[in-house]
Amino acid sequence: MLSAEENDRLCRVGPGSPVGEALRRYWVPAFQLGDLPEPDAPPIHVRVLGQDFVAVRDTSGRYGLLDELCCHRNASLVYGRAEDGGLRCLYHGWKYDLDGRILEMPNCADDRLRARFRQGDGWTNDPTETRRYRLPAQDRRAMAVRASYAGFRGGNRPQDAAVQGVNGRTSRFSRANENLVPADAAVIRFRRLLLEAARAVEHGGEPPARGEGFDFSGVRAAAEVVDDRAPWQDLVPGNAGRTATATAP
Repeated sequence: MLSAEENDRLCRVGPGSPVGEALRRYWVPAFQLGDLPEPDAPPIHVRVLGQDFVAVRDTSGRYGLLDELCCHRNASLVYGRAEDGGLRCLYHGWKYDLDGRILEMPNCADDRLRARFRQGDGWTNDPTETRRYRLPAQDRRAMAVRASYAGFRGGNRPQDAAVQGVNGRTSRFSRANENLVPADAAVIRFRRLLLEAARAVEHGGEPPARGEGFDFSGVRAAAEVVDDRAPWQDLVPGNAGRTATATAP
């Protein structure tokens, strides 16, 4: 079991937090490309590691992620217009490119200020917030007639997002009530890895597997229905049916 202090460190991932700073050294999935289906599609809200962003696709089809609040008067850019190679704030019309550079300042003609300012760019989940988290509605009727096990269209991803999002109704999820089993070995190791990464960053180092010398080309995932007597570990190339053992910390 994690200590109260370790649990607190794991749950805090905002700017300046030890685990948050460690995670910001890695690539982190933010949204699906289908959320911005065509150039100049309506921008979307994205929350990553406790920070709010706006994702946009410009006229040329490039994707970008900017701080949600306009650097002028902090109006939300989620309601902005994606047009002519940039994103325009609806409040006073400031327009940004995907690197956060100001393209237009309708209420200020001073080019020196335009060059000085820049929109930040790349750094309580409630599953009922479908606008922000884009979760489909749960179809209870389909569950009742056994047409769907979980009632969510789209496979495991939306159903996992829905049930895991319940934890976000409180500011911090306490793991003191968890009861981990051997099947949770990967979860246990991952939490320890995060805490070690946070300590490394706090002491001026780099978290694991950062920089040169790390080859991830052999990392593979697998998804297949197998006989219940077959070792599922064999699905991953190079694993050779080896099983992992671990005890809860």
